[in-house]
Amino acid sequence: MFNNSWIIFPTQPPIISNLPAAVDLSETVTVETLLYTLSVSDPSNDLVMCTVNSSSPTDAPFLIQLIPGTSNYGVYSRLVPLFDYNITDQYVLTIHCTDTKDITSGQFEINMLPNTVPFFLNIPASVTIATTTQIGTVVYTVLAADNETTNIEFSIASCSNCWFAIAETGQVILKTSILTTTTTVYEIRISVRDASLTSSTTKLSFIISGVNNQPTINNLPLTLNILESVAIGTAIFTLDVTEHDTDDTLNYVISYTPSSAAAKFQFDVSTKQLMLIQSLDFESGVIQYTIGFTVDDGSLTAGPSSLTIDVLDDNEAPVFTREMYYITDSENRNVGYSLPSALFTVTDADVGDSLTYSIASGDPLERFTINATSGILEFAIVYDIDDGRMPAVVNLTIMVTDTGGLSATTLVQVTLLDSNENQPIFISDTFEANIPNDYPVKSSIVSVSATDIDYTYNVIEYSLIDGDLQYFDVNEESWVYLIKSVAEFYNYTTLSVKIQAYSHGHRSYAYANILVSPALGDSLFNHTGNILWFTACVVAVVLIVIMCVFMVYRYIRYGYACSPKKWSLDCGVLRRGWQGLKNKLNEGTNTVRTKWKAWKISKNHIKKIATPKKVAFSPEKISIPKKSPPRTQGRCYHGICSKFLSWLPKCKRPVERIQVQPVAVTSDLPTPLTDTYSWTPWRNEWDIAPYV
Repeated sequence: MFNNSWIIFPTQPPIISNLPAAVDLSETVTVETLLYTLSVSDPSNDLVMCTVNSSSPTDAPFLIQLIPGTSNYGVYSRLVPLFDYNITDQYVLTIHCTDTKDITSGQFEINMLPNTVPFFLNIPASVTIATTTQIGTVVYTVLAADNETTNIEFSIASCSNCWFAIAETGQVILKTSILTTTTTVYEIRISVRDASLTSSTTKLSFIISGVNNQPTINNLPLTLNILESVAIGTAIFTLDVTEHDTDDTLNYVISYTPSSAAAKFQFDVSTKQLMLIQSLDFESGVIQYTIGFTVDDGSLTAGPSSLTIDVLDDNEAPVFTREMYYITDSENRNVGYSLPSALFTVTDADVGDSLTYSIASGDPLERFTINATSGILEFAIVYDIDDGRMPAVVNLTIMVTDTGGLSATTLVQVTLLDSNENQPIFISDTFEANIPNDYPVKSSIVSVSATDIDYTYNVIEYSLIDGDLQYFDVNEESWVYLIKSVAEFYNYTTLSVKIQAYSHGHRSYAYANILVSPALGDSLFNHTGNILWFTACVVAVVLIVIMCVFMVYRYIRYGYACSPKKWSLDCGVLRRGWQGLKNKLNEGTNTVRTKWKAWKISKNHIKKIATPKKVAFSPEKISIPKKSPPRTQGRCYHGICSKFLSWLPKCKRPVERIQVQPVAVTSDLPTPLTDTYSWTPWRNEWDIAPYV
């Protein structure tokens, strides 16, 4: 079975398949040159970037860049690398290749090959010639050698109003008459070079005999290579001058090219030292200065001789153009979410330096990460500013580091806005309160407060939406208060309302149950309703007592509490009799006219069939026996009474029977109406019921 879950494969770092490696490089290289092609692949097919992470020695003049027209990275030597085998004979580069998630490292070695400079065998030297020497005379033969080749060439590197020439064989030939010269010492510089144009320059001095001696500058011309980071106040050159005539006073004339060099260098006549008085800057574009020295003794002059100063690039720290940057975004973002760019602007005077960003401080709990290449900040957690969990404003110190390890810092203020993701929450689902029924209107009863932990969207509006709204309301401080008197409730009545808490689109609900109880000192009979039901109860109790006394009396008086006859409706059926007839019969009267209620008598029930009418009876139809034998009727109670009077003793009752046939005098009664009536002597009454 397959489900819809994502399968997450672990990321794999880039692969550099041809490192470590090493190449040989001649120190004569001066142009940007491809030294090695890196073979880099990424199993995840991510974009890979390669840089020189570090070098030994530091600030090695190499760089990593894409080979034009390909997607491969190559190791290049920089333009004008100033290789010097005598200073550094090997460079070791640590190369990093990254796909922004993982980094792969490799080492690359560059072994420098020294260029053997041709060297002179017999100069520097001083040669004495007379002012009378003829033109074309070989005045000196320069000898030189090269360990790598025998193909060397000679040339005169410098001389003023040159009197001499040099042949390819090294012969120095006088080409101008010196008969009238006043120069006592004439100096030329001889240069020898091999096929690679590597040269060596050395001074050859001529002492002219027979003339006045002039001062001699011994260590010029000269070229010096100095780093731009040389400290101010450093003595970078000391002039060496020879004065043959000890009585002469030497004067010095210094020239500067370009003219701005006069502000950077100063010659101290007393110490004959050239001092640096202003910092050098390779990136300013002026990387070479020429300083000319002229020395005279009042009559003869030496020079001008030139000192050439080449300024070498030194690694300089990157610089942020602003001290503070600002980023604003919302909280509650996913892990890995990229915040808006701070738009860092960083300057680095060193061309080709790669910059790496990092968080230096301000994030001790590591809630943020930063892309080392782009400087884009990302969330390392789900950032939540609600309820004070995390600060809404964070100040991060961002560091940028160049290839040489120099760095700079700036501040980034990250402001995170509330996203309103929480709803208000009541402190309880149900609130309970108890108030007396004389509680004042407009008085607060119970606080039904809720909280919204959103950082800014946390204003809550309260309202009542259901229940006994006619008695209560809620204010903006969450207090439920009374708006109508509850004096009518005096028997512990519970009133309820439903409360709504609303906050910026989110709603929550709770309930408040308020028990209304009688006020302290309130009497039961302070309320008309209580008086009425209490009176009704008293009357009912009195009637029950009277009935009980009456039944006891009947039992004592007659021996039973209820009628002994067998009615189908038990004792609860109303017995109806012809009271007038009973009275007349007891008195022996033959003719009776009285009121009565007509009944239709059946076996199981009595049903009323007519309203009271006058009835006439025929005396001759009534037969009353003088003495009738008593009949035993069982217990003295029947029907419903048996449920309450089972404790009464058994008794025997005599029953007499007569037949009565009344004759109705009205047309709405049946004629004749015949039935059997039972006479009970001890009750002195008739029972209108079928005799069984």
